[in-house]
Amino acid sequence: MDSLLAYYDVESNSIKTSPVFSRKEYLETYPAWSPDGRFLYFSAAAIPWKNKNKIPPDNYKVKYDLMRVDYDIENDSWGQLETVVSSENTGLSALMPRISPDGKRLLFCMASYGSFPVYNETSDLYLLDLEKENSRPIRLSINSKESESWHCFSSNSRWIVFSSKRDYGVFTRLYISYIDEEGTAHKPFILPQKNPSFYESCLQTFNTPELIVGPVSASVDEIAGTIMSSQKLLVDMPITMATPKADGTSQSIPAGQRE
Repeated sequence: MDSLLAYYDVESNSIKTSPVFSRKEYLETYPAWSPDGRFLYFSAAAIPWKNKNKIPPDNYKVKYDLMRVDYDIENDSWGQLETVVSSENTGLSALMPRISPDGKRLLFCMASYGSFPVYNETSDLYLLDLEKENSRPIRLSINSKESESWHCFSSNSRWIVFSSKRDYGVFTRLYISYIDEEGTAHKPFILPQKNPSFYESCLQTFNTPELIVGPVSASVDEIAGTIMSSQKLLVDMPITMATPKADGTSQSIPAGQRE
């Protein structure tokens, strides 16, 4: 019903935001950095309802634009907003931007409406060439009649993994596809398992996959123990759950009051 973006400054141990992506009259979500850290991509939509404390009726078919803003790393300052993909032009809601590590392509979802494509069977994967001027999104041939979402690139920008409901329409499974130098996506295959019949009895769903170049060094118990530990990192958080004012001002909360 209401959302904004914020970022964590490691050097100052503080959480910050900007009027550029914390606009009071907009919903902002799904942030993603470009590999060089010079651009922040995200989805944004104007809020059509007035009461942010009441669940809006179903007839609000919110459609998100795909935006980006340039970032000055040295001065920690933000530039002007740019519209990368307009919902007015496409008639669709653009979501979940992910940029290839080589910086050449932008992979994202487009669905008929909404901000959660995994629940929308119209959600498909699209690819945008960032090197070509006035490039238009291309719907990938690897899409199915069911929802495609939660995607990412490999470190060499040649492979993608994504969640799909193509098999049963209920549970998402992970599929892998090769992307050639021309940006063509090749026939996807399901994430292999030791037991070929694994998916026939698996009642769990897969999402938010990340391709990595090595094994995870921490065990499940170690990660869970860290999360549940009494040790906390105190962070200066000058924002609240409420959207900051249009002029960028917000209520300051002293360091140590937020964890």
